[in-house]
Amino acid sequence: MLSSSSSSATLSVIILFLLNLTMPASTMYSPFANGIQFSDSIANCHMFRRFSRSIEEPKKCINRHALCRYWARNGQCWKNSDFMQKTCPGACNPACYCKGNWEEPINCVNTVAYCDYWAEHGACSVYRDYMMWKCQKACDYRCKPQFSINFTVNKMKPTYETNKYAMEKTPRQAAKAQKITVMKLSPDMSKVTKE
Repeated sequence: MLSSSSSSATLSVIILFLLNLTMPASTMYSPFANGIQFSDSIANCHMFRRFSRSIEEPKKCINRHALCRYWARNGQCWKNSDFMQKTCPGACNPACYCKGNWEEPINCVNTVAYCDYWAEHGACSVYRDYMMWKCQKACDYRCKPQFSINFTVNKMKPTYETNKYAMEKTPRQAAKAQKITVMKLSPDMSKVTKE
């Protein structure tokens, strides 16, 4: 007798097969490749959800290797199903793929000297799988700081002169007029500089 997870996987395969019969070949993009192909278009994911109401969505759709999507597109979900189900459930399970709730590992390391150069010239989108594998620091938005911090050290004079600084055009001009030291934290948060 099949366990509930393997029966869900079997039902997913059947649904994907039915979807494959209804899709024109020109619209197919295959994260699952070789045999059963499935488009990542909104319409096909909508069709998958309509047919798969009884399938429980997996709680964890984590791809544990940067090449999971590449392997899935090359048919490894079917050729090496045991390995792929353990290592790449987000790339092989349509419930993860259609919901968009799969995750990829965060390593934030560039293993090739040219990563930053390649990233500046668009390789992150053209060669996504390779670049996420070898140049994740250069390509993955999660590896870049999402904010910068500016802070000031206030040395205001406690006299009537401070009111005239309120008339300056910008806060930066007012800070310079009041001789306030403006410090800026670099985006990678490695150093603080005076402005």
